[in-house]
Amino acid sequence: EQFEFDGKKFSRSSLNYLLGLAMLKKHLKGNVPKTVLEIGGGFGTLGEVLSSSGIDGFRYIDIDIPPTSYVAQVYLSHVLGEKNVCTYEKTHERSRIDIDTLPKASVFCSWQIEKLKGKVDLFVNFISFQEMEPHIVKNYLSHVARLGTEWVLLRNMKEGKNVRKDKNSVGVEIPILSDDYKTMLNDYELVERNIIPFGYRTVDNFNSELLLFRRKK
Repeated sequence: EQFEFDGKKFSRSSLNYLLGLAMLKKHLKGNVPKTVLEIGGGFGTLGEVLSSSGIDGFRYIDIDIPPTSYVAQVYLSHVLGEKNVCTYEKTHERSRIDIDTLPKASVFCSWQIEKLKGKVDLFVNFISFQEMEPHIVKNYLSHVARLGTEWVLLRNMKEGKNVRKDKNSVGVEIPILSDDYKTMLNDYELVERNIIPFGYRTVDNFNSELLLFRRKK
């Protein structure tokens, strides 16, 4: 199923991103982020949406685990063209990856985040952090801060992921709650948290909450 936005067609999976970007836009005051970093970007939907925005000098970087990173690489190469996508294959031997030399879109494996050098305007994570343990999320966010990221946009289940009952069950050892991000992002201030209209509430009263942080001056 598809819907049309600004004269272009997108899948319904893009809607969550568009809602988050709409919330972000309220606070930008015309200063549009040009370099966007995402962890856990699925098949690259956010990169596709933003690449269609017409922003001059726009750059999208997706960090993910294999094989999802490969899926995103193939998808973005198809919609943006191979010459506009940098991949693990092209960079795995580099000791550093300079952000300002990258093309319109890049897809890297999770361990390559340590090699990124430069400045990021906006970091995005929708849902995937809640699937991780807190120490992993804290490590990722330390790199987000290291890159001087101005804005952090997160979508998280307010109540957290289900706790794993045993080694064979689905869930996490320690769930990430929305308030945990305030502790992990101590160089940032919480600008807005929202469930309705930009997030959503499930029929069984769980809350998908959007959180927007800005780097402290």
